[in-house]
Amino acid sequence: MSIVRLTRIEIGPMTMGALLLWQQWDSLELRDSVLFRRVESVTPSVLQLVVPKRQRVGLMDELCAERTAGHFGAERAFRAVQDKFYWPDYRRSVEVFCCGVCCLSEK
Repeated sequence: MSIVRLTRIEIGPMTMGALLLWQQWDSLELRDSVLFRRVESVTPSVLQLVVPKRQRVGLMDELCAERTAGHFGAERAFRAVQDKFYWPDYRRSVEVFCCGVCCLSEK
C-alpha cells in the first residue's frame, strides 16, 4: 500500500522535526502502524525505528545509564542510537542528554 505524499502547501505549517521527516518521505516505511526509516547508504540496508518525541528521553536514559561518563559515553550512546533508532537531530539530543547526565553524576 502506497501513501500519497502531500505537498508543503497541503500540509501547512510544521515543526522543523516534521519538515525533516517529510523531506525523507521516500526513506520512510510504515510497518504494522510503526514508522521506520530505511538507510540505504550501508550494506545491507538498515531499518531505524523513528522514535516519537515523548519517548526519546527514556530511550537515551537507558542507553546512557550504564555507560562510562563523559565524551566516550556519549559517543557510545550515539552509535547505539544510530544503529537502531532515528529522530531529527538525534546526535545533538544524545550529546546534550549524556553530558547532562555526566554533569549531574559528578555533583
